[in-house]
Amino acid sequence: MDTTLAQNIVLAICLDDSIRNQPLHPHTVNAVITWSRIVRLQVKSDGSVFDPAVQSSIVEQIKQNLKEKGMLENTTVTWRVQPDGNIFHKITDGL
Repeated sequence: MDTTLAQNIVLAICLDDSIRNQPLHPHTVNAVITWSRIVRLQVKSDGSVFDPAVQSSIVEQIKQNLKEKGMLENTTVTWRVQPDGNIFHKITDGL
């Protein structure tokens, strides 16, 4: 097992896209289609990503990147919280 300060951490970001669609049926006024995309990232960190300020900064950077590419409209970027309440999952070598 690697015992260096750098740790592999996987985080998931949920992108919720909502779009208004044309009526699907004559009796349907509006239909809202919502879906989620989960993006998994692997980062090396000294553990500072557990700091809420760092987590917020990462989300803001992702939002800025999406905005620059014209993809932020009708999109919500949030952390996916694991069942144990954590956002990050530490990966050890050998898995």
